[in-house]
Amino acid sequence: MAKLIYRVVSAGGALGCESSLESLKKALVGRVDAVISPGGSTDAGPYYPGSGGQYVERHAVKNTLRNMVAAAERIEGPMILGNCGIAGGDRNLDWMLEVAREVFEELDVHDTKVAVIQSELDPAIVIDELRAGLLRPVGVEPALDEASLRDSTIVGQMGIHPVLSALNSNAKYIFTCRSGDVALFAAGMLRRGIAPGLAYHVGHVLAGGALACDPGSSSDFLVAELYDDGSAVFISPDESRRCTPDSIAAHMLHGQAHPQLQFYPEGVLAMARTEYFAVDTRTAGIRKSRFYRIGKPWPLSIKLEGARRVESAAAGALPGPDTIDTTDATDATNAYKWTLYHLLQNEDVIRNRMFPIHYYRANGREWNKTGEARADYFDVGEPAGAQNLDDRTLSLIEDVPPDPPLGTLPRSRRLVDIARVIRSKDAGINRLTFDVLFVSKDAYEAALRSNCFCTRNVADALGFELTSVVGTYFVDNCNAIKITVEKPVISASPSERDGFRTQKQSMLERMIIPTD
Repeated sequence: MAKLIYRVVSAGGALGCESSLESLKKALVGRVDAVISPGGSTDAGPYYPGSGGQYVERHAVKNTLRNMVAAAERIEGPMILGNCGIAGGDRNLDWMLEVAREVFEELDVHDTKVAVIQSELDPAIVIDELRAGLLRPVGVEPALDEASLRDSTIVGQMGIHPVLSALNSNAKYIFTCRSGDVALFAAGMLRRGIAPGLAYHVGHVLAGGALACDPGSSSDFLVAELYDDGSAVFISPDESRRCTPDSIAAHMLHGQAHPQLQFYPEGVLAMARTEYFAVDTRTAGIRKSRFYRIGKPWPLSIKLEGARRVESAAAGALPGPDTIDTTDATDATNAYKWTLYHLLQNEDVIRNRMFPIHYYRANGREWNKTGEARADYFDVGEPAGAQNLDDRTLSLIEDVPPDPPLGTLPRSRRLVDIARVIRSKDAGINRLTFDVLFVSKDAYEAALRSNCFCTRNVADALGFELTSVVGTYFVDNCNAIKITVEKPVISASPSERDGFRTQKQSMLERMIIPTD
């Protein structure tokens, strides 16, 4: 029988969202090696990193953090909170740490080691990289100019190394600024000797809380158990939710540009050979995911995100609506835009100037600084060799006209009638993805045979230029098709938030699919 070697509790996708205290109590029964929450993301738009403002009300954040800290005090392992203040800038972090100090005082947390990891980067460093031509775009990007960067709040999305270094210092509580959600979970697993492919895959499933369940929710807890036979099992503490092979496999599509590849600062998670299996009617697991390190831009490339305030429409100088977020409706002068979404590839800057780790000895509200450090970096994963890790060719649906031709096929059906789920989601600020999960394997295979989902035909159906379609992909393990496109507008702008994505999804839903 396989031996349990690590058990971790995910506290949901965003701090402060409604979570079930009863689910947490059930999750804490038995062994617990860590309690972790990703905390936030860029989904809320440029206002929060640009202004330092908060997306979730303070009392809600405090309540969830209080539950996490109370849970951490009952276990030997650490509590990790990422993306402090949702956006992960210094101002967001300071706000979050003040909430944490209140919670520590109320729960009488004392003589405890705390690690705080910063992500904000001096714009001057980024401008130097721009002048040297060393910033790599990730898809369609905001236009870069020095004046905008100089006025921006810029953060780097840390990978596993700063978090792992804090864990190796035996910090009980770890608070990070902007971080990759998966890194928060994978770091502890790598520390226990768990294979990187499994660690990163498990981390991605856990990053959304119970979103990988049926029914799914990012506001509920999820537990992962990892075993010495190279497998991981996912369990929902809420008995009304189930983890199934389909729900776990389908979750890997959520918000990702490719169904089988995910790109991280340290390398590439490849899931083409992943096995999804059922343990019972409520529990499912994974095994055989792989993680590869390749040449530049991996390892050690950090995604930079920048946002700044711009003049308002009232001031007569509001730029076009494609890049503006006027989230703060109480102040008509507050408008923010993304200014940067690129990869930083300067390893000296990454190793020696980014992600300082500050250590404290906490006694209630009093946190006394005890030291500072930088992360220790090392290679992660196995050499890629001849593996196909190209997100524009792997699992791509080929343009193969059906035989017999479409005009001679006797039956056709609307896509909405043969799909059980059609959903759209931003993948970062500059890509839009559509996931089509079919009602049966027969319906899925009929859709593939129709050739409607090759890149050329999808571009026509959605009204995109062919060059804007990154790829259309087959996903056999959950009878799904993924479509990824470059967005003509940056996410979280008023012109896109409620209109663009919905419009494109409705165009997809109107597709007619020959089925015979």
